[in-house]
Amino acid sequence: MVIADDDPNTSWGTSVKLSPTKEIFSLILFAACTAHAQGLSQPESDPPTDPQAQTTSTHERRPGPAATSAADADEDDYGLTGDWGGARNRIRDRGGLSLGGSYTAEWNSVLDGGVNQRGSFRNILAIEAELDLSAYRWEGARVFFQYLSVNPEGGVRGGSNDVGDIQGISNIETRRHLDIISELWFEQALFDERLRFKFGKMDANAEFAYVDAATDFAHSSAGISPTIFTIPTYPDPATGATIFATVHRTDSTALTLGYAIFDGAAAADGVETGRRGPSTFFNDRLSDDYFHIAQAELAWEDLGSIFGDALRARWLGKGRLSAGFWHHTGTFDRFDGSRQTGVNGVYATIEQRVVDWQQGGMDAFAQFGWTEDDISQVGTHWAIGFDAHGVFPHRPNDSLGLYASLAVLSDKTGAGLGDDELAIEAYYRLDLVGSLFLQPSVQFIANPGGNDALDDAWVLGLRAGLSF
Repeated sequence: MVIADDDPNTSWGTSVKLSPTKEIFSLILFAACTAHAQGLSQPESDPPTDPQAQTTSTHERRPGPAATSAADADEDDYGLTGDWGGARNRIRDRGGLSLGGSYTAEWNSVLDGGVNQRGSFRNILAIEAELDLSAYRWEGARVFFQYLSVNPEGGVRGGSNDVGDIQGISNIETRRHLDIISELWFEQALFDERLRFKFGKMDANAEFAYVDAATDFAHSSAGISPTIFTIPTYPDPATGATIFATVHRTDSTALTLGYAIFDGAAAADGVETGRRGPSTFFNDRLSDDYFHIAQAELAWEDLGSIFGDALRARWLGKGRLSAGFWHHTGTFDRFDGSRQTGVNGVYATIEQRVVDWQQGGMDAFAQFGWTEDDISQVGTHWAIGFDAHGVFPHRPNDSLGLYASLAVLSDKTGAGLGDDELAIEAYYRLDLVGSLFLQPSVQFIANPGGNDALDDAWVLGLRAGLSF
C-alpha cells in the first residue's frame, strides 16, 4: 500500500515501493558474502564488546533493531566501509561530524496457527549524521539527523497480518513503504550534562519507556509497552521538545527527571507524522493533539551503590529503574460507542546486570504498562526477559535472549476480544564480524489478537544486518 501525502509542502518523505527477494536464502547469502568480503576471523587482541555495559542518564536508542549509530561508532569500528583511509576520523576530530548507517533485512514465516501459514520479507536502511558543535566552540550542543528507508511486504500481507496478533512480532514491521527523514533535532547540555534539552523531530521511545537490555529482540513489545499506544515512535516519530534534569548524581548513581511534549497528530487523527515536518506541531489545520510524557529514572553502577557494600560484587552490577506517566489530548472512540477526550497511562521498567563474566554478562529486565481499556485493546502489560552476551568463550560478541510478554486485553463491552495474548521469543545473535550479524529466532503467540477462532501461532524468523 502506498499512501500519498496530502500536503507535499510539509512532507519530509515520499513513498517508494521496491520488490525485495522473499526467500530466506537471500539473507544467508547476504550474510555469507559480506562476511567473506571482510574476512570471518578477527584478531585475538581485539577486546570483546558488550552492548549492555553502559547505563547512563543520556540514553539514545534508535528505532528498529540494534545497530551502530553515527554517534556510537568506535574510532576503530566503523563497520563495513571502515574509516575511509582515515578520512572518517579526520572529519569527526576536526569538524565534529560523525557519519554512519545500518541495513537490516528480515524474513519470518508463520509455521503453524495464526491467520496464514506463509513467509514474508522486509528491510530497513538507516543513514545517520551527528554534528558535535563543540568543534566550533559551542560546548554541549549537537545536531542529529536520521534518514530511514523501509520496505515491507506491504498491504495486508506478512508479519502480524499473518499471525493476527496485537502486540507485533517485528519491531521494524510497517504496513507502508517509507522514505523519510525520521529524526532531525538539536540538543543542548548544560552544567556538566546535569541539564539538557532537545527540540526537533525525534522518536520519543529513544528517551522514554525504553529497555536497554531488550535491544536485540525482534518482538515489538520488548521495545515499548503496547499500552503506550499513542507515543510518537517508529514509524511515526514527531516534532517535540524534551527537557531532562539530573537532580542527584554521585560517582555511582544518578536520578534524572524528564518531561516532553510531542505533536500527537498520529494517534487519534491519523496524520502520518513520520512523513512530515513540524507543521502539525505549530498549527491545528490537521490536528491540535499533543502527547505529554514525564519520567523519573534512577541508574546505578552496582546495587552496592544503593544497598551497601554487601552487594558490591561481580553479581548484581549496573542497572536502572524508570517510571512514567503520559497523557494524550486527542479525542478517541470508546468501545461502548461514545467518544472521550484525553487518555492517560503509566509505565515502569527495570533492568539489572545479574552477573558479569570475562567476555560479557547477563541482564534481566521487566516491563509494566497500564492505560484505559475503554479505549485501548491492551489495558495492562507485563513482561520479563533476559539477555546474555559472550556466553561461549570463543564467541565473545554473540548474544542470546528469552522474552515473555503478556498483553491483558480489554474485556469491555464492544471490544470483542477474548483471552489475553501471550508472546514468547527466543533468539541467538551470531556476530560474524564487527559489522555483520545473523539472528535466527522463534516466537510463540498464544491467543493471537484475543481471537478465539485463531490457533496459537509459531513463527520462525531470521535477521541479517550490518553497519557501515
